[in-house]
Amino acid sequence: MHPRTLLDEMLRLGLAEAPGEEVRLLAGSLVPSRDSAMLTGYYAANLGDHAEAAAANLLAAPEPGPFFERAVHYNKLSQASLDALERLARDRQLALLTELNAEALRLQRRDAGQGGPAGRIRIGAFVYREEAEDEGARGEERT
Repeated sequence: MHPRTLLDEMLRLGLAEAPGEEVRLLAGSLVPSRDSAMLTGYYAANLGDHAEAAAANLLAAPEPGPFFERAVHYNKLSQASLDALERLARDRQLALLTELNAEALRLQRRDAGQGGPAGRIRIGAFVYREEAEDEGARGEERT
């Protein structure tokens, strides 16, 4: 894709602005439209890699698996606590992913000139929350 075509599309979508000779990004990430094959493809690849890591770790049990996969789980939290934890997780995970992205780009540029086989890595983060359906459900453990 020609760089100008990409820039024009980013301007059209409101992801960037170019008031003069410089371009300024307005979004921290690009999420294609819901109808996009790109979104579906990324979803499938991301979920597939996570499933591969989880399966490899499960098959290695009771020994530690080859992939880092951890989660924190609590189920007796108020709406305010859910909100606070989600904000904290989003902020910290975004900061870490931004740092990892910069380092991966630096290393990829360094490695590109060395030749040899090229591997890949996917590092992800997620937040999932489920709110109580009614006040009576609050504090009940789900099975």
